[in-house]
Order: sequence, then structure tokens, then C-alpha cells
Amino acid sequence: MEKKSSKWILPICCGLSLALSVPAALMVFFHQSVSWSFLDVASSFIAMAIAAFVMAQIYQSFTLMSRIDKKNKGLLEKVNEAHERQKAEMTDLFKAKLVSYDHNMSACILQMEAVCVSFIHNDFKNALEGLMNALNEANIAKENDFPEIPNPAEGILSFITAIKNINPPIDISEEKAKGYCKILSATGSDEAIGLIAYIQNMSNTAASSTSNSTAAKNIPMMK
Repeated sequence: MEKKSSKWILPICCGLSLALSVPAALMVFFHQSVSWSFLDVASSFIAMAIAAFVMAQIYQSFTLMSRIDKKNKGLLEKVNEAHERQKAEMTDLFKAKLVSYDHNMSACILQMEAVCVSFIHNDFKNALEGLMNALNEANIAKENDFPEIPNPAEGILSFITAIKNINPPIDISEEKAKGYCKILSATGSDEAIGLIAYIQNMSNTAASSTSNSTAAKNIPMMK
């Protein structure tokens, strides 16, 4: 609407200037009491030119204001877009930090439960399972790793290593051993990778014990 109205400003201004200047020039030309000279003609045309110039300046002022408004509107839209983009980025970052914090807290709780309930009572099988669950939570938290949120993976691994050093008789299924090894592999540290063979040996020991037990049942009794 504003753009359409500005197109009519220049013609209206020129028409007004001519409407005011031409009658003035004609009055000078046809008035009998005034003698006509080159100076009178020049003055009339100069008056017309000045009126046209003033009207053109008014037109330019209107169009300039329109352009300024349009530019300001464009800048405001860019600022709003940048604000919305920054707000979305901050929201995503905040959500990622909440997820990381939540999984780290879950890892710490599972670790404390495994240590304080099972480990200190020499229930190493359940302690190992709890520590592996805690390590899995710590691995999930690492997907959105933030320096300001400490990850408890190192502490969890130290207790698993302690179980290894104690070396209690623990037998787990091959399927569970594969799950534990997958968690250790996802952790990726040298200490975690070094524990994979220990976990695999648990399932081998369990399989060997089962095999020996089955063989013993199948031996015929001497009479």
C-alpha cells in the first residue's frame, strides 16, 4: 500500500507546481499594466523550476522514508530470525546437558548401590552386574560429553578391576558376557579394553563347568 501511494507523489507534486506556476506566468504575460520582457519570462521559468524542485524533494523525502522503513523491517526480520535460531540452539544445548547429567547421575547411583550393597558383602556377581549397568549409563552420558559434568566411568572401571584382582568365582552366561564386553568396548579406554578378556573367561569357565557337570552325569556308575 505504501509503495503504491509513493508512485503518485511525483505526478501530484509536478501537477501542483504547474498549476501554481503557469497561472502566475500567464498573469504576468497577459496583464496589460505590466510590460513583458526577457527578464519576466526567465523569472517565470525559474519560479516554475524552483517549484518543481521543491516538489521533487518532497517526493524524494517520501520515497526515502519508505525505503528506510523497508530496510528497517528487513533488519528486524533478520534479528528475529537470528534470535530464534540462537534460542533453538541454546534449548538443544540445555536439553543435551540435562540428558548427560541424568545419565551420569544414574551411573553414580547404580555404582553406589553395587559397591555399598553387593561389593562390600562379597556378592561379586551382583556387584559386577550393577557396575556394568552403571558403566552403560556413563557411556550414554558420554555421547553428549560436557567438561563441567564429570563422568564416573573411570571410578566404575576401578571397582571392576578390583573384582578382577580379587578373582572370585563368577560364572555368567555367554549372552551376558557378550553384553558386558560390548559395554566395555563402547567405553573405549585402555582399562576397559583390558577387562574384555577377563569377562570372556567368565563365560568360558561357566561353559566348562556345565560341560563337566553334564559329562559326570553321563558316566555309568560302577557296580
